[in-house]
Amino acid sequence: MSRRRKKQRRSRKTTAEQSLEDARHSESRPARSRSKTIAFRLIAMSLPFLLLAIINLALYCCDAGYDTRLIVGSRARSNDVYQFNKLTNYAYYLGKELAGPEPRHFRLPKPDDTYRVVVVGASTVEGFPYATEFSFPRHMNMLLGKQLKHRKVEVLNAGIVGINSFAIVDIVRQAIETQPNLIVVYTAHNEFYGPGGVGSKATWISPAVYPWTTHLRRYRFFRNRSRSYVQ
Repeated sequence: MSRRRKKQRRSRKTTAEQSLEDARHSESRPARSRSKTIAFRLIAMSLPFLLLAIINLALYCCDAGYDTRLIVGSRARSNDVYQFNKLTNYAYYLGKELAGPEPRHFRLPKPDDTYRVVVVGASTVEGFPYATEFSFPRHMNMLLGKQLKHRKVEVLNAGIVGINSFAIVDIVRQAIETQPNLIVVYTAHNEFYGPGGVGSKATWISPAVYPWTTHLRRYRFFRNRSRSYVQ
């Protein structure tokens, strides 16, 4: 019995000594600061976004995908000549190509003798189902040209078939870059069935989330993903 008690006492001493040594080692180690822990977690959380940024940059450098901006440079003209992009509607219809806007050329910066009007809306503005040459922005161009004879009148048609106010807000923000003297908005026909509307079948996305998707589809990575999804 005495031998067993001695062994038990020795084992208790060894465990107690081991715990004391572990405590001393833990005290001697430098404690990790809270700021370093937060920084490490933030870096770990940002890695997926960094990867997406690298992929998007690679696609941009390779000129992969399509551009959905409203205003693009005209490759056939000089560097100061721009036009409306016919593929702008891809940002609102997940890769479905619809009519509009009219790709007329204009200069930036705007010349001093130019009176520029941008008309934004849906099929009524675009002129559907007829050619854009018969749309009312072209008639407006002729009427204003007769009244403002001392200035060059440009009425740019930014109409896209089937869009509603979700898309029009985004188009107007981009149209400001054309340096217009006037922006005319003619809409309200597609608020229920247009992209992002409560009765729309153009996308499966909720109307509350839809405005964010238009911003995401400005990036090359999401453009290619949406195009492959539709195909």
